[in-house]
Amino acid sequence: MRLEEWRLVVDGDFERTLENVNDAFRTGGFALTPVESGDYPNAARPGEPHRYALLYATLPELRFQTDRAADASASMLGCRLSIYELTPSRTLVTVDIRLMPYPTLALLIPRVRTRIDDALAHLPGTSSSVIRAA
Repeated sequence: MRLEEWRLVVDGDFERTLENVNDAFRTGGFALTPVESGDYPNAARPGEPHRYALLYATLPELRFQTDRAADASASMLGCRLSIYELTPSRTLVTVDIRLMPYPTLALLIPRVRTRIDDALAHLPGTSSSVIRAA
């Protein structure tokens, strides 16, 4: 299984960036499922943790119809969004796709890639180019 990833730093606080990511991906046609959120240690200021949120984004047309299969379809045919607070005014956003080793499923991945690129292009406050690593 390969990983394809996008990374960008957004000029904006965590709450606003999380809201903008949600809006950009929903506008891009993705269905979002919250997975986890919380705090992680701040090495520069112990006792003042940073926040993070993880979401699955799937294209509704590629999603399985049963509730039990929702997590499986999100991880196979969608992407994972990770939002990390870096400072009070800067936030890291990563998007990753786990490329499945099945040729038929791989044919669907270009649609997901294109829609991710479109959603990230409409995300306000990006301070630098999106870095895409395969």
